[in-house]
Amino acid sequence: MIVGASVIFGPVALDAASLTWRQSEGCKVWMVVDGDTVKMTCPAEGYVSGRILGFDTPEMKSRCPTELVMAVSATFYLRWQLWTAGKVVATPRGKDRYGRVLTLMTVDDELVGTRMVGAGLARWYDGGKRRSWCGADG
Repeated sequence: MIVGASVIFGPVALDAASLTWRQSEGCKVWMVVDGDTVKMTCPAEGYVSGRILGFDTPEMKSRCPTELVMAVSATFYLRWQLWTAGKVVATPRGKDRYGRVLTLMTVDDELVGTRMVGAGLARWYDGGKRRSWCGADG
């Protein structure tokens, strides 16, 4: 039971703790939801869900095993980027149809999307219909 709780809550605790050792500008990211969604505290909005702009990652509510593996990988890769960052800038750019704050995010002066796409865990995305991550699996 303790191992299960640490697997679930350990990363979230580190997400929040990383605020103490990194410089933040704009909104402060305190939790990673998945590879392109975070929880933040913004000066004007308070606690919000943020959708990082510019890229798309696989969904945790996956349609196939391949997508699930990629979604978990993308989530932990984004976490690692935030945990090891010297500086994170999260700038609000409006809201999406789900009420999430659209967020332009950089880590150490590089777009998060560049890192995620470069790692093979995301695709460039600027709106519209999203492509499946399942390929021949579904």
